[in-house]
Amino acid sequence: MNNALIRVTGQHHDPAGNDHLSKLVALADFIGGAAYPFPVQGQYPVAELLNGDGGGDGTKIVEEFLPEGLLEQFNMEAAEFIGLGRAILPAVRLATERLREIA
Repeated sequence: MNNALIRVTGQHHDPAGNDHLSKLVALADFIGGAAYPFPVQGQYPVAELLNGDGGGDGTKIVEEFLPEGLLEQFNMEAAEFIGLGRAILPAVRLATERLREIA
């Protein structure tokens, strides 16, 4: 297996300072978890937040589920990231379903 793939999957919850790919995967994991929460029947605050079901501003959820300081490295506020996540969530679902059809 490719060493970069092993590193990224192993470190996306706590990426090293200069590991930009792991940081991007951490953001994608956050949004992917909202699109396809696991377990499906479980309560997943990220899914509730990005699907518009969560209460409050969501900052606490973002801080809890993303590596510390990650959004600051992208010059992004939690509210901005939540808005972005909500905006792209339908496209993520559609792309995933299309990939499943051809796999």
